[in-house]
Amino acid sequence: MITKITVAGSVEVVNDRTAGQVREAFESFLALEAAGWKGARGTAVLSNLDHAAFVRRLIGTLADQQNASVALLRVDGRVIAAQVLLYCGTTADTWKIAYDPAFARYSPGALLVDKATEGLFAVPGIESINSCSDGSGFMAQFWAGRRSMADLLINVTPRNSLAFALETARRRAYYRLRALRNQLRSRKWLSRPNSKPGSGMPPASNE
Repeated sequence: MITKITVAGSVEVVNDRTAGQVREAFESFLALEAAGWKGARGTAVLSNLDHAAFVRRLIGTLADQQNASVALLRVDGRVIAAQVLLYCGTTADTWKIAYDPAFARYSPGALLVDKATEGLFAVPGIESINSCSDGSGFMAQFWAGRRSMADLLINVTPRNSLAFALETARRRAYYRLRALRNQLRSRKWLSRPNSKPGSGMPPASNE
């Protein structure tokens, strides 16, 4: 799918699943995310010390169990994109991605996802990859195959409860507002001078 990389230097993709390397690679991810637009908006993991401590423990524990890794895209040894991967049974999940803003014009996130996908399917035992995103995200442009999934909210009490009604209303409002947000984002992107109708991909990789 990707035939040319116009970056001068030695390019490599690494996905080392040994626990120590996973922890080190995750720090690279955190740094990239904080240096990008999420850091500027205060929504990067490192923007909240409590969140950062929790996620570090989470990834470290999963890495010890061989259930997490971080794929890295490097140019001359410099990490320019990082994809956090989680594993459960025969499925790999692409949880979070970050890239170096200095290389945004080359879509390093898209390049990494493409090569990491090839590498994952070459691993014995991996039969599917979950993008952890809906069909409107940029990840859908890489993987045409989709599985229908649904969230269920079930009231297990013998009668209707106020808490259940409030949570139902909250979830409905959340999904409607998210759909509206995605529509507005799509219109904003299509109005950009350098956008390409029909391409389905923004000029630089998304997170």
